[in-house]
Amino acid sequence: MVLNIQTAATAHRLCVFSLLKHSIEFGFFWVTVRYTLQAVLHPNETASWTLLKDVVLEPYFMLYGEVYAGTIDRKRSAILY
Repeated sequence: MVLNIQTAATAHRLCVFSLLKHSIEFGFFWVTVRYTLQAVLHPNETASWTLLKDVVLEPYFMLYGEVYAGTIDRKRSAILY
């Protein structure tokens, strides 16, 4: 089978489309899970732009090593700090 430029371009488009589709699915899953967790942890908080920021950015920073020990376990963080 000879791979010409047209079939390579088609394969590239399919790969980019698949990556984009999976990225959107992952983003939707990430926001819904984090929104649910935020609602469970902070039930009296009203909807605002800071809530959206917390839902999206907090797990992003946790991915790169930021520790939110004070918000996760308030009893032990008072003892440790």
